[in-house]
Amino acid sequence: MPFTNYFSKAILDQAFRGTAYTFPTTMYVGLGLNTGTPDGSGADGRTGFNEPGSGLGYARFTYANNTTNWPAATGTTNATKSNSVAITFGPNTTTNWGTVAYWGLFDGGTLGAGNLCIYGSLTLAKAVNIGDSPSFAIGALTITLT
Repeated sequence: MPFTNYFSKAILDQAFRGTAYTFPTTMYVGLGLNTGTPDGSGADGRTGFNEPGSGLGYARFTYANNTTNWPAATGTTNATKSNSVAITFGPNTTTNWGTVAYWGLFDGGTLGAGNLCIYGSLTLAKAVNIGDSPSFAIGALTITLT
């Protein structure tokens, strides 16, 4: 899964320039109808990550950025980090959201706010209909640094 240019630059500048980056204490998990783009351009003109929309009863999932939700990275060849608490959206009570095929981590909680930091494809795209509660089981949202 790619890091956006925004997030990559922030991490590299902190690591190699000593330019402080304040990591968010809360991250927001979003679902996407299309993929993000490294430069942040794309379908919604801001993040390149087209979310279902708040008018459809959709909201990003609030996920505290801490050691309970994100345990220590693992791996010897590629560093990997996975969620240790289930992430559940919804339930969708308004109207169909469309087919979600991507996920993204944002540093802002409302649609159109914050920066898309990391994004990736879902293993299986899913049509989200009324009554559905899309979710990521423990360990299902995995971030790999290669």
